[in-house]
Amino acid sequence: MSFRGELREFELPDIMQLIASQRKAGWLKVMTRGKTQFVFFHNGRITSTKNPKDEGDPLLEYVRRKGVITADQSDRLAAERRAGASANSILEREGVLERDEIQELFEAMVEEAIFELMSIKSGTYEFETETGVGPPAEDALSADIGPILMEGARKADEIAEMRSALGPEDGVLVLTRAGRSPEINFDEERQVLALVNGVRTIEQILDESGLDRYTATRILFDCARHGWVGLLRKRGAKLTVEESVAGEFSLRKTLRWVAPVLGLLLMSALFGGALSAFRGDDPVLGEWRNRSAQLEAAHRRESVRVALEVYRVKTGAYPPDLAVLLGESLVPESALYDDERERWTYTLSPSNESFVLITQAPPAP
Repeated sequence: MSFRGELREFELPDIMQLIASQRKAGWLKVMTRGKTQFVFFHNGRITSTKNPKDEGDPLLEYVRRKGVITADQSDRLAAERRAGASANSILEREGVLERDEIQELFEAMVEEAIFELMSIKSGTYEFETETGVGPPAEDALSADIGPILMEGARKADEIAEMRSALGPEDGVLVLTRAGRSPEINFDEERQVLALVNGVRTIEQILDESGLDRYTATRILFDCARHGWVGLLRKRGAKLTVEESVAGEFSLRKTLRWVAPVLGLLLMSALFGGALSAFRGDDPVLGEWRNRSAQLEAAHRRESVRVALEVYRVKTGAYPPDLAVLLGESLVPESALYDDERERWTYTLSPSNESFVLITQAPPAP
């Protein structure tokens, strides 16, 4: 049995379930965006995800990436692999891992590779049956496709929820003040945060992270939950006051507002109060102060909105009031209160599917 087609007509999970149900032996080739990926089957079970044109072994590369072996060990084991020995037999013979540990790592590697394939929505596929294939080697590794597809579906649902909270695909993320000096516990968090620069889109960050899609999305979502990153804007969209607040001033903006103020301070230093009797409040300074106040208020509003979306993703509903966000440590108290006065009026829709957040009117003088 050999077949081929477009992924938009026949999704990969259905294709792999068909191969597994008919206990086929052969290889599945998926081609998209100039990239070709392979999955090899024997008796309906996955035996390899190696591209025949690649020199490296996926399992050795995976255990190296997970920190199970060092770079030096990887190079030495790769040389043995090129000599003809299987990766699992090398790992076991060298005493690096036990047989059951190797099987677990193999299944995790296959699960990661299959999930990446499941995320592909456009491209072509081919399946070629290999006839007359003998029994696999006694120490050969294989994985059941059923549990892998179920786990992939679960991860896909989680990614959809996290992506909804993060923003649109072309949304641009920026580091917040807290994100410039975060308490990072894992190198992977540092690896993802290093890509957030107010220019890269969410999709670019995920693609360039070097991590699998699920791990990269989860880390980026956690960074948003900690308040380390915020959505700046959609790529190509004109910045509004509220949208631009999450980022820093550009040099041009900084010079535009800071230069007049520096000039004013210099004049004050030179002439003291000699001119104070002849002028009222400086309009440039007043405009700068108003602009700064607007940006600060918009920054607080954005942090509250992000916190509300994170809470909804975590619990399935928006909170009944903003004070709940403090209990979840999603926003600082200064974002909600000015001294003891509430900054915002927060109103939920009857269906709890949306909310309105407006600035609280100042008290009457």
